Amino acid sequence: MSNSIAVRDPEHKPLSISPILEAIGPSLAEFNANAQFLLAQAQRAEVRDQGTLGRAGELARSARALAKEADDLRTKVVKPLNGLVKQVNELVKPITDTAAQAKSLIEGKQTAFIREEQKRAAAAAAAERKRIEDEALRLAESQAQLGDQAGADIIMESGAQAAESLKVERVKAIGDYGATVGSRRVVTGEVTAIRAFLKYIASDFENPSGILEFKQAALNELARLLDRSGETVPGFNVKIEEKANNR
Repeated sequence: MSNSIAVRDPEHKPLSISPILEAIGPSLAEFNANAQFLLAQAQRAEVRDQGTLGRAGELARSARALAKEADDLRTKVVKPLNGLVKQVNELVKPITDTAAQAKSLIEGKQTAFIREEQKRAAAAAAAERKRIEDEALRLAESQAQLGDQAGADIIMESGAQAAESLKVERVKAIGDYGATVGSRRVVTGEVTAIRAFLKYIASDFENPSGILEFKQAALNELARLLDRSGETVPGFNVKIEEKANNR
C-alpha cells in the first residue's frame, strides 16, 4: 500500500460574496445608518427624570428592534448556506470518523506494545543494576580483606554511580515511509473523594482558582435561593443590583 493517496480536486471557482452583497447591500446600508443614528442619540441622551427615563426606553426599544431586524436578515441569508455546509459535513463525517477509529485502534496496539517493551526494558535495567551492585560489593569485600578499605569504598561508590547511570530508553521506531513512532508520558488527575479534595484545596493549596472553576449560572441560582431564604453561606456574597429593563 502506498504511503500517499491521490485526491481528485476538480477545478472550481471560489465562492464570492458579491451576489449576496448585491442583494442585501441596500438593506445593510440603511441598517448601518440607523444604527449610527441610534448610537449618536444614546451618546447625547441624558436620564435625569421620569420623562427622560421613558424617552430613553423608547431609544433602547428602537435599538433592540433594529438589532433583531438586522439579525433576521442575516438568518435569511445564512440559513440556506448553513444547510449546504451541513450536507457537506455529513458527507465527510463518516470518512473522518472511520479514519479516527483506525488511528485510535492502531495507537491502542502501539501503546500496548510500548508498555510491554518498557516493562521488559525496566526489568532488564533493574537486573543489570543488581549485577553491577553485586559485582561491586564482591570486589569491595575482596579489597577490604586485603586491608584496603579506601579502595573498597571507591569500588562501592563507582558501582553505585554505574548502577544509577543506567536509564531505560524510550521505545522508538521509524516506518518504511518516514513515520516516526515514540512514546510520551501522559499525566492526568482524577478526584476520587470530593470533600477531602476540597478540604485540601481550601487549606493547603496556594492557588485554588487555578483548579476550581465555578459555573456562573450555578452561582447565580444559589444567590437567588439565598436571596429568597435570607440565609448566608461562608465565603459567598449575594450581590444585588438594580439594572434597567426595557420592553
